[in-house]
Amino acid sequence: MHLRDYQRQQGLTLTALAARLGRPVSSVHGWLRGSRRPDHASLRRIHEATGGAVTANDFMTGSPATPDPLLAEAARLGIDAE
Repeated sequence: MHLRDYQRQQGLTLTALAARLGRPVSSVHGWLRGSRRPDHASLRRIHEATGGAVTANDFMTGSPATPDPLLAEAARLGIDAE
């Protein structure tokens, strides 16, 4: 699950999500936008704070802000690639 999806599912504001993760709002904002990637310690904290719902692997695929181009092309062609 992407961090943005977790945030929406839990009904958390950006500030509340950052507090839950114990990380600065600016860092969490960058992760949600896909302009930054969390470091190893932050990935561990995200996994713990979300009860395992968000994992390191979730940051390795396209995020909502930066979709995976192969998945976008598959969708355009009507292929279920997920």
